[in-house]
Amino acid sequence: MKKGFTLIELVIVLAIVSILFSITSLSFKNSNYYSAKKELQMIKKDLEFTRNLSMSRAKESEFLIDENQYEITCGDFKEKKEFSKYLVLTSKGNTKSFQFSKRGTPKFAGSGTIMFMIKDKDYKITVEPVTGKVNLYEI
Repeated sequence: MKKGFTLIELVIVLAIVSILFSITSLSFKNSNYYSAKKELQMIKKDLEFTRNLSMSRAKESEFLIDENQYEITCGDFKEKKEFSKYLVLTSKGNTKSFQFSKRGTPKFAGSGTIMFMIKDKDYKITVEPVTGKVNLYEI
């Protein structure tokens, strides 16, 4: 009796391996989208944190965003964070810097907007002019 695998056994094993590979590659793509969306929500929360920081310390604060990072400053407090390449900052937004007074009101005219893109979807973070409320919208 010969030892070895038949052609049918090899084809079945290859089919199973290819199915598992396709499932993991699809879940990896979804995981990048999911993590980019979580980072977008974190940027919104950090903008709210910047506003609250200015009120709690009674000092002016600033949220400055760049292509792949953003920075929060308030007095001697300074924090820099990076976001992934899957979260793309677009040039449609009109604001790259948000400044808040010690009362938490924005120090810029009009509504501040930051535009992002994840895959083929556009997202917008706005800061309302009088109240400083931060909103996240999917466009």
